[in-house]
Amino acid sequence: MIRQALSDWSSEADIGITVRHVDADQIELRRAEGFTIGMRTLGDGRGVEDSTFTLGRIVNNRIGLDIWCATATAWNTSIRYYGGHFAQATGVNAAQDRFGVRLGNEVGACFHHNRHAFDAPNFELRQAGSNIAIPFLNQTSGSAIIARNMRMEACSPLAARHTAGAQDCECDIA
Repeated sequence: MIRQALSDWSSEADIGITVRHVDADQIELRRAEGFTIGMRTLGDGRGVEDSTFTLGRIVNNRIGLDIWCATATAWNTSIRYYGGHFAQATGVNAAQDRFGVRLGNEVGACFHHNRHAFDAPNFELRQAGSNIAIPFLNQTSGSAIIARNMRMEACSPLAARHTAGAQDCECDIA
């Protein structure tokens, strides 16, 4: 999915791909480019769980992959992610903050995103000046968010920012 004109990142309703209600599936994302949110996995009334995603190019999005819950009865848990090239071209919305992966939820929705395992993601988020460019933004109280063998180039010095009660999370930078 490639957006015809690059988004200005002003609206989180600008989503390239939304995946909802998968269980024990194999999903391949080849490309999501030019949106505020490249791809969102959405727990909405039901959940996203026990699946495997193979990630390709996720470029020029404010948030590359958004792991999200919209309702209290939803869930987003126990997912394996392989690869993923989360990148920004030089000069794309350069003054704005950007994130490779965000784990979050609507107010009052499920906030326990557990056991998301990332193997060998590549982050080139183009931190420039005062903006921040962080691979992982975790706004949940989930546990066991694991990133192994991740690459960080042109990112802020932090591999992850946690703004809620997440625990037992780990980032292994190659």
